[in-house]
Amino acid sequence: MRRPTTIRSHLIILVVVATLPLAGLWAYIVFAQFKFRQETAWSMTHQVAQLTAASVRQFFEETRLMLESMASSARDRMFDRSDCTAFLVDASLTAPMYVGFSIVDSEGTVLCTSIPTDVRSIRDREWFELVSRRGTFSVGKPVIGLVSRDWVSVMALPIENSDGGRL
Repeated sequence: MRRPTTIRSHLIILVVVATLPLAGLWAYIVFAQFKFRQETAWSMTHQVAQLTAASVRQFFEETRLMLESMASSARDRMFDRSDCTAFLVDASLTAPMYVGFSIVDSEGTVLCTSIPTDVRSIRDREWFELVSRRGTFSVGKPVIGLVSRDWVSVMALPIENSDGGRL
C-alpha cells in the first residue's frame, strides 16, 4: 500500500523545483561574467599590442631618420679614425637610448665605434649580411653584441658615397 505524502515531502519538492531555475540562472550569470571578462581582457591585450607595435614602428622610423642624418654627416669624417670616433661618441651622448654606434665598411671592417673595442670585423654577423643584401635600413634579430657584450637589436643603414655607391 502506498504511503500518503507528507507536507514535508511536498515542501522538499517545492524547494527543489524553486532552486533549480535559480541555480541555472546563477550558472548563466557566472558564465556570462567570465565571457565578458575574457572578451575585455582580449580587447585590452589587443589594444596594448597595437600601441606597442605603433610605438616600435615609430621608434624604427625615428632611428632610420637619425641614421640617415648621421650618415650624411659621417661621410667626410669616417676616414679619420679619431674624428669618426669623436663624432660617434657625441652621437651616443645625444641619443642615450642606443647602446652605441659603429661605422663599418662594405667588407665588414669596423672603422670606428662609440664604444672602445678590439673587434675589427663583423662580417659574419647576421645583421651585417641582412643590410648588405637589402642595401637599405634594416633591423636585425636580438643578439649579444660583439662590441657592447649586451643584448642588442642592431639597426643599420648603408652609407652611400657621393657617386651613390656603398662605402
